[in-house]
Amino acid sequence: MRSGGANWSARERHRLTRRLEAGKVANSGLDHNSPAVATDPAIFFYQMHSLPKKSSLVPIGYRAEIEAKNKTQVIAMLKSVSSGKRIKDWPLGKAFEHIVLRAFELEGASVRWPFNNAINGTVVEQIDGAVYHGGFAYLVESKDYSDPNNIEPIAKLRNQLTRRPAGTLGLLFARNGFTEPAKTLTRMINPLNILLWEFEELEKGLSTGTHVSSIENQIFLCG
Repeated sequence: MRSGGANWSARERHRLTRRLEAGKVANSGLDHNSPAVATDPAIFFYQMHSLPKKSSLVPIGYRAEIEAKNKTQVIAMLKSVSSGKRIKDWPLGKAFEHIVLRAFELEGASVRWPFNNAINGTVVEQIDGAVYHGGFAYLVESKDYSDPNNIEPIAKLRNQLTRRPAGTLGLLFARNGFTEPAKTLTRMINPLNILLWEFEELEKGLSTGTHVSSIENQIFLCG
């Protein structure tokens, strides 16, 4: 299995896209209990990386709007969200999760935009996004709540990570941060595979272009 989309040839990408459009690997998910994951690297690539915009399986509404914005515009959007202001035509929480992913993309990371995983036509989990950069694969969860987050979203993300290939890390972003008990319990997770990020850290990283490097530095410190 290859480690990232940068190692795939244009021919392989085209073949994968054709297979996705034919419905052969859609909704396969990253569940490592599925035999398909062990035999089909296309599934892992599909879930962890953006697909060509022409693919009918790629959402183009919110993604197209946020990808059209430069760093200055994304920061302005983030500040509006932080003040509790609703962004026109964006459902509650949707703008924040797209801002988080766009921050990664602006620094050259490969982004998988929000998606659902379904089994037998039933949605079994909703993922706010996935990111691949520097040999690391991340599941991203974003919380646009008016109060600090308790342990529940952290427990949810940890549960999602148990169904992913070993080495996948979790990033949890929260507009209004986390309670002290949530921070304490997260530091006690074994293995320590979830990092918490608050609004100030997201804003600083986005403004200075150090969003990705700050996360990778934290990984090395935790390791």
